[in-house]
Amino acid sequence: MRKLVIFLSATTALFAASTVYLLTERRDPSTTRMPAVADAPAPPIPAPPPAGSVPTPVATAPTSATPSPVASSPRLGDLDRRFLADAADPARRLDLIAATKANLNAEYQRLAQVVGLSAEENERLLDYLAEQPVTAREGFLRCRADLSQNPESCPIDLGPLDENLLALLGPARQKRFEKYLTSLQERRLVSRVRGVLPDDQFLSDDKADQLIAALSEENERRAAELGDALKGPDVIHGEVPLVYTAGATRESLVAEAREHFDRLRARAARVLTPAQLKTWDGIMEQRFGGVEYAIQRFLERRGQN
Repeated sequence: MRKLVIFLSATTALFAASTVYLLTERRDPSTTRMPAVADAPAPPIPAPPPAGSVPTPVATAPTSATPSPVASSPRLGDLDRRFLADAADPARRLDLIAATKANLNAEYQRLAQVVGLSAEENERLLDYLAEQPVTAREGFLRCRADLSQNPESCPIDLGPLDENLLALLGPARQKRFEKYLTSLQERRLVSRVRGVLPDDQFLSDDKADQLIAALSEENERRAAELGDALKGPDVIHGEVPLVYTAGATRESLVAEAREHFDRLRARAARVLTPAQLKTWDGIMEQRFGGVEYAIQRFLERRGQN
């Protein structure tokens, strides 16, 4: 399922952030850890509840209560071994989940408002989502560490994700949540624009949502245009998106990227005021510089200058 893959990408991206948190905690003995709420996992999430109610999500049981011998596998680096050791310790596991939840909170801005959740429901959803990458990464690393397993076949397993989200949200809000996830790239961009606008150019939530929808539509049009090429080895820049084709030069690729940026600007101009659009232009020129660099690096790897 395409939406599940997008969600997996979003949660997998949190692995690095939670690992940095873990590494900092392990190096700094003066850090005060969060108190453990419970040492034992609760039962799995039940079947979908009656309409209007949201069950409390629960943690998935750790793979093992004690460190596994595979943690010393030569296939794992020091950071991965530390992660497995901490994931096996109930209190430190809670630290990992708390760090992941904090990252989700920062990443999923206005989630409750967009999806239609109460404060309590939002907390329950984030609790559930925060557990998933910790459990999934633990299983993935244990598989890779096992010398009897083919490391290339080790999955990142998020469990019955669709079923659990349906139980938590119900059909309508599950669809809104999936739509929210598919627009995370655009939400980050709009959040950045809002963050640098002066007070007298404030961008309202309604206008922000209009801009997010317009940018998402344009990016989806571009993705549909490129089709399966976005899954191949010649993707230059996934966020633009941009793909190398036979005979392409730096100039042609830059021009192609510029055309897409111009289309995004045209959509933004329908929502933003002229003053707000100047801020947009400054941010997008910085992003375009990153695209030009990505093009140059890609061609250098191909032996083209």
